[in-house]
Amino acid sequence: MGIKTDKEYRERVAKLKPRLFMGGKKVEKITEHPVTRGVIDATARVYELTMDPEHADIMTAESHLTGEPISRALHIHQSKEDLFKRLDMARLSSQKLGTCNYRCPGNEMLPSLAATTWEIDHDKGTQYHGRFNDYMRYVQEHDLVVSGSVTDPKGDRSKRPLEQDPDLYIRVVEKRADGIVVNGAKQHATGAYAADETLVLPERKTMRWLSWSRTGRPALPISGSTTPSVPSGNAKRTFGFLEIPLTASGKPA
Repeated sequence: MGIKTDKEYRERVAKLKPRLFMGGKKVEKITEHPVTRGVIDATARVYELTMDPEHADIMTAESHLTGEPISRALHIHQSKEDLFKRLDMARLSSQKLGTCNYRCPGNEMLPSLAATTWEIDHDKGTQYHGRFNDYMRYVQEHDLVVSGSVTDPKGDRSKRPLEQDPDLYIRVVEKRADGIVVNGAKQHATGAYAADETLVLPERKTMRWLSWSRTGRPALPISGSTTPSVPSGNAKRTFGFLEIPLTASGKPA
């Protein structure tokens, strides 16, 4: 079954050994430190809500990949009703926790990656979306907590990312047969030390292209062009799962 209990989560997180410092001191056990323990307790509470039959309609969903019941925190939205349920989940967890829902970062980023990987494959003939779906099956099967790193340290705001200290931004430093190696920094990775997985999103220059992919334009420049093409007429773009009609300017109708 893809939905785990709060006890199973606590057992997993007790095995984590993040290199974490607070107030200049290293945190030896995240399950005992008063700050980190609060994040773990809140996340465990989300697992409890997910297991509660009273909240099943809000906190769970059917995986579009396997047809199995899963946590809505790991669901890829398939309809506008899914988006409404996502809002209901945010409201319920906020009311019950009184803190952040530390499973929400992944839930916000995974659907974006689903759309973006599909768009890249559509435009470039790559195979990222299939790999992404394999990853989704993995995290859904084990009901993992997926955190996310989005915000860049910024540094000198008068300069572009490429003009900054390179360690202030995530960048690829090595390409290998089994994947890539990245280096750099992110900040405000909410609850990352108590999560099973962490998604790291690109820096601002790349995010410009990712954001355009959600307005009906290609996720990456086509044929080396620096300006994405704009569909004409009553075009439509299919974002992996949603078909969106576009205006002549390339924006959603």
